[in-house]
This record gives sequence, structure tokens and C-alpha cells, in this order.
Amino acid sequence: MNDIDLARAKKCSRLELRKQQNEIINKLESNYKTLEYSEKKELYNDLQILESIGNYRKGFYSGSQLNLLTKAEYIEMSKTMNDKAIAKELDVSVASIGRWKKSKNIDWKEVASR
Repeated sequence: MNDIDLARAKKCSRLELRKQQNEIINKLESNYKTLEYSEKKELYNDLQILESIGNYRKGFYSGSQLNLLTKAEYIEMSKTMNDKAIAKELDVSVASIGRWKKSKNIDWKEVASR
């Protein structure tokens, strides 16, 4: 799920989120044996992101909210906060922020240019 799809998913209703989740589940169930590992992993990740958005809408805040953070949002937050403060704001560990930054290929030079 790219940033455009993520932004679109954040704006849709819970019913639309459920519909998107069902579509992904149907893709996984109907094509499980023919899908490559990377495709399955991407679909599971998309499903997890949609679940996080739904939980956020319901008022459940958890560590999975880190999946909703975009690279641009992180860079904007890092202008006024350090990683420890960002982790506290998102209710995750600093190590989780580090793993997230590594998965998003955020280099210290990008953040240092603030």
C-alpha cells in the first residue's frame, strides 16, 4: 500500500474499510497457492494497515498505529521532536521507531536537514 492508497484509506468510512479488507481476504483465499510469497506478504501488510485504521476510528490506539505513519509525517514530526518523544506520542518503543525508519529507508541525512 503506497502513500496515496494510505491517504485514501484514512479518509474512507468504516464500511468502505471493511469492504477493502474483505477484497484482500478474498484475494488471499482464492489465490493462496498461486500467489508468490512477496505478494502474500504485501497483502497481509495491507490488511494489517486497514485493520489499524479501523481500530483508530473505533478509538483503539496501539503500537500498530505506527503502520499509519507516513514518511512525510515522520519528517514533519522530527522537526520539533526527537525519536523518544515521537515514540511516546505514538505509544510505541524507540526500537519500534528505529525498525520503522529502517523499513521506510529514512536516512539520518533526511531528518538532519531540518
